[in-house]
Amino acid sequence: MLKKFITVGIAFLLPLVDTTVVVINRLRQGRSPFVGGRDHTTHSLAFLGLTDRQVAIAFGLLSLNSMFLVVIIKYFISQWSGVYELIFASYFFVILGFFFFATNKKIAAEKKIEQYSSTIIEKNLVSSPH
Repeated sequence: MLKKFITVGIAFLLPLVDTTVVVINRLRQGRSPFVGGRDHTTHSLAFLGLTDRQVAIAFGLLSLNSMFLVVIIKYFISQWSGVYELIFASYFFVILGFFFFATNKKIAAEKKIEQYSSTIIEKNLVSSPH
């Protein structure tokens, strides 16, 4: 049973991880997870400096790797064990961790920009004649 669950999780890795990251980040920020935004992992990777093409290639390679793992699980692992659960669950959590890292870098940078902008506005209000 766990083998099937892990197989489906790996097959749908990117949408599962992206949705998980977005929902958790939005809830942590006090925002609704049901309202669209530019805080998905693709936007975060672009913010970190990847071009749209590089983001597409990275997602394509991750998808191909995941499908390769699904084929290995389906056709080459006849005797399932806890070691395989650990290996494939680790793959899932490594990708999840990387996407959290990428989105949190973007969130931190946006907060710095927001703080800097509010400081500039406050200085302009204080220094402007009334």
